[in-house]
Amino acid sequence: MDVFKEELKKLQDDDNNLSILLVGSAQTLDLMDRKDIDLFVITKSGKYQIREIKKISNIEFDINYFPLSIVDKLIDDKEQFFIEAMSNSTIIYDKQGFAFEYVNLCVKEYNKGPEKLSHDEILNIYFSLVDDIKRIKYRQDIDKGEISYLYSVYLKRALDVYFRLNNKWIPKDKKMFKVLKKEDIYLYEMIKKLYKTYDCCILEDIIRYIFKGNLEKTYIKMIYKRGDDLNG
Repeated sequence: MDVFKEELKKLQDDDNNLSILLVGSAQTLDLMDRKDIDLFVITKSGKYQIREIKKISNIEFDINYFPLSIVDKLIDDKEQFFIEAMSNSTIIYDKQGFAFEYVNLCVKEYNKGPEKLSHDEILNIYFSLVDDIKRIKYRQDIDKGEISYLYSVYLKRALDVYFRLNNKWIPKDKKMFKVLKKEDIYLYEMIKKLYKTYDCCILEDIIRYIFKGNLEKTYIKMIYKRGDDLNG
């Protein structure tokens, strides 16, 4: 692919660029079939991550430049997008061996899984979700559009916890349901049922299912009353 080779040569000729990696789906497919190519470029100097998107001869290049200091910070902070992409990348240029070292480090970090939640963090998220759901459960003025939006927000928060509790990295939104169907068919079917019925009780069941293993030692009980109950 002449366009790719030309762009690659430009990147290699820049003395500030130390390493170039193919990331995303492009690293596993024949570049001849690609209309978009994602690249990570590790640079010698710089203060910020810079993203450059350009289209050349119907091929879109999405290039992210990472100074060495930013790479170190992203790995130390266990930034999922970076660690995941680096772990599944293909090195195509590596002037001083930085990419090789960083890829190996990212693979090790990725295999450890995400940062674990503390018990207090888990409980705080759980009770926050329970509280939010209860608030909309008894509302009379809410329409289906608002319910759909809020259910998606609450479900996303709960699913993020689900994957972290199971020591798994959170999938991208577009892959979430595909991964769930493979990992936990029971949870997957509950979510399908939720979006068919918009039954708040199903959402509550989903939350209890996700957090069930972390509530056994909890000694806090939350009591909710509807507005009319509070008056008498």
